Amino acid sequence: MPGEDLTVCFSGGGFRAMLFHLGLVRALRDVELLPDVKHIFSVSGGSILAAHLAVNWDRYTADKEDTFRACARELVDFAQSDLRGRILRRWLLFGWLYPVFGRTQQLTRHYDRLYGGALLDNLSAEHTSRLLRTASASRTSPRSSSSCPSSRSSR
Repeated sequence: MPGEDLTVCFSGGGFRAMLFHLGLVRALRDVELLPDVKHIFSVSGGSILAAHLAVNWDRYTADKEDTFRACARELVDFAQSDLRGRILRRWLLFGWLYPVFGRTQQLTRHYDRLYGGALLDNLSAEHTSRLLRTASASRTSPRSSSSCPSSRSSR
């Protein structure tokens, strides 16, 4: 029902799950229920989208269709970027010699770009209240224990 608080749960499954759940976000937006989402629970691949939603909530819920599409396009481009292949190739070629090419360090840089360097600690209370719990094997940023995606509660 419009106007009632909604909770969504995003499962794991890597980029496939992230893109599947992006379709759910799109459907909720199309039926004008996305603004009613007050709580998001997620794991693994679903956490990539959940964190992106928390950081970009205003863009996802904007009135202009182009704003939503541009925001969603960031995730699609991220999924299509051959991230695993690029990280693995650089790690095999340079990782043994240069720590900056370590797999975790590379993944951290990619997530930092996707989330614009945002950390859950720095998001407004309005945004972090939506992202209640995420759990991911890809806790990547050494800068904070609550980087996006996160493995701890934001509350």
